[in-house]
Amino acid sequence: MANLKKRVPENVPGDFLVDSTCIDCDACRQIAPAVFGEATETSFVKAQPVTSGDRRQALQALLSCPTGSIGCR
Repeated sequence: MANLKKRVPENVPGDFLVDSTCIDCDACRQIAPAVFGEATETSFVKAQPVTSGDRRQALQALLSCPTGSIGCR
């Protein structure tokens, strides 16, 4: 699970976040492209999920993250 203290600054405010342990593997952006974007060296939450489909994809990305860099409050 992501560390709130290591949250990357590019994340938009809300329940989902990416922390600085992200290795920019692209998995989250492939699974939930409406939610996650690419920064210089990490992914980040570009838009909090609004629809149930986006939320489901964001949760799948959280579960699939190889470094546990995605978190949800």
